[in-house]
Amino acid sequence: GSIDLAAYMNLLAVHEMGHLYLDQATGEFDFHLPRRWLVELFCQLCLHAYTATQEAGHLLSLETESTMTSKEDDLLLEVVAMHSMVFQEP
Repeated sequence: GSIDLAAYMNLLAVHEMGHLYLDQATGEFDFHLPRRWLVELFCQLCLHAYTATQEAGHLLSLETESTMTSKEDDLLLEVVAMHSMVFQEP
């Protein structure tokens, strides 16, 4: 079998918009802000709030299922690694 990440990847744009908001609100690239984990938490909260209020039918796409196989875990790790490579600090 295969997994379909399309719904999650479509919603991921909202997370990235959280980064853009922080960049504009603080006047600097958010990689330079202290407490990087707070930046990511804020962006995840933006994603969850949007999904819960605007696309509630897709909330399951955001949940991590305990039944995920190691193959699916590896795929998600690859997605996270690609995200990190694309958005590395210069």
